[in-house]
Amino acid sequence: MRHIFERYLHLKSVLALTDEVNRAKIGRSSETDAPEWTRGKLYYLLANQIYVGKVRHHDRYFEGDHEAIIDTEQFGEIQKLLAIQAPRRARSSSNAADLHRLTGILFDETGDRLSPAHASNHGKRYRYYVSARLKTGRSTEGWRVPATELEGIVDQQIRQLLGDQARLASWVDDKADAGKIEKTLEAARDRLAGLSTDHTRNVMSQIVRRVTLHPDRIEMQIDTGRLLTWLACGESDIGPPGRAADTRVDARPSSIVVISTPISIKRRGVETRLVIDADSASSRKPDPRLVDAIARAHLYLDKLTDGSGRTVAEVADLFGVHSADVSRILPLAFLAPKIVEKILNGTQPADLTIRRLARASDLPLRWADQEALLLR
Repeated sequence: MRHIFERYLHLKSVLALTDEVNRAKIGRSSETDAPEWTRGKLYYLLANQIYVGKVRHHDRYFEGDHEAIIDTEQFGEIQKLLAIQAPRRARSSSNAADLHRLTGILFDETGDRLSPAHASNHGKRYRYYVSARLKTGRSTEGWRVPATELEGIVDQQIRQLLGDQARLASWVDDKADAGKIEKTLEAARDRLAGLSTDHTRNVMSQIVRRVTLHPDRIEMQIDTGRLLTWLACGESDIGPPGRAADTRVDARPSSIVVISTPISIKRRGVETRLVIDADSASSRKPDPRLVDAIARAHLYLDKLTDGSGRTVAEVADLFGVHSADVSRILPLAFLAPKIVEKILNGTQPADLTIRRLARASDLPLRWADQEALLLR
């Protein structure tokens, strides 16, 4: 093993090392004793910390009882070289967004697990969570909810939890002094400030035991002991769920706290939206497609009424779109102010989608009639 590590530092190429060890039949006394070395095997060997005296438990390494056979400094040089030579696989934003962050912890009110599913329409890929009984055909009734909206609600609740200083303080052990409590709260503020969408999947795996979808609410089970450990230890990974709370934090024994978020479920045809009820309305976000459509409608109207005498076809040419698109969007420039305000605030009815607005070619002229049609 020492020879392989030393030769890699000399050759500085796993490919060249693979050829050399296979020609020399290192670790192979005959052609049939063992398979040839592959680059994958050598990459694994060169990155394995067991050779510097450590043992692995899940995703973490600890000092082992066995003797190291590779010098720590030499091992560090090898890791730097491996990192430089590692293939850079591009990860598109669409691939990153395609991760189902609630996989394995999402259930419905009957206890049935919801698992990831996809659908494609006109080249666009949509993500869903679907009840197991629907997938297996055991029932024709179950849940099929948009993944983005559901994950957005759970993300928002985690952020609100990290910002709830009073609640976090109440979970810290009664015997902890003010300094330790403040340290925990400061850690929560730091975690919240640095929390991105890409990190929430890891956060969920650390502190969320279960998410249950009910017709009128979403319940999220939080492991308070693990949450406080995650805040105190300053690490992104505190080990697998079920492990006892870390002794580095003064916390009560792990207990499960249920956070409930009231929701409404709106359907229009095959479209489904989860709507956070009024008491949680502050977490609502505007639909960018609706906002964009209204903005374009006003832009088209401005070009038609600026005194230049442009026709609809000329405006379409100006923006590089079809004249039918201009005619379809233009009525949105005459939406009632109340409707526009709700769209900009993200508080419009769940079934007021871009598809519905695009089909509203016979939009009433009176604002009151528009509100009765679209805000009912």
